[in-house]
Amino acid sequence: MKRKLLTILLLAGIVTLSSFAFFGEKHSGNGRTKEEAAKNAEARAEKAAKKKDTCITEAKLEDCIQEKDGTWTCYAFSANHKGSCN
Repeated sequence: MKRKLLTILLLAGIVTLSSFAFFGEKHSGNGRTKEEAAKNAEARAEKAAKKKDTCITEAKLEDCIQEKDGTWTCYAFSANHKGSCN
């Protein structure tokens, strides 16, 4: 039973890591509000995407995290390849 659980956890980890590689590069942004944090994350993603001539995946406000100091951190992604943009 332990071996089966370990195998499942290992496969889940591999899928998670490969998903991040597929999505592209993760960019964080911080701000006093979720909206400000999302805007900052997207600005970083846009800068990276411009260098690669690709697109971004916008930050989702529901995925933002409130830090201990009360600020917010959000994440956006820049695509690694042109083919991953719609």
